[in-house]
Amino acid sequence: MELTISVDKAFTKANKLLRKGDVKQAFDLYQMVLKKFPKNLRAIDAIRKIQPQTDHNHHNEIILLYEKGF
Repeated sequence: MELTISVDKAFTKANKLLRKGDVKQAFDLYQMVLKKFPKNLRAIDAIRKIQPQTDHNHHNEIILLYEKGF
């Protein structure tokens, strides 16, 4: 999946999803932001905050992408 909305709109949507309890969809949005902008600190911080509620493998994948500069 590719990010087709602005980063700000992605964060707004992800925050709404989190308030509704949809952690997986919010996580996916943050992941899309990082795929397009690998060093986006807002997305990295958001993932770290929700990481205990998500699959650990997804978190590792994102960290690897960040470290590779993708």
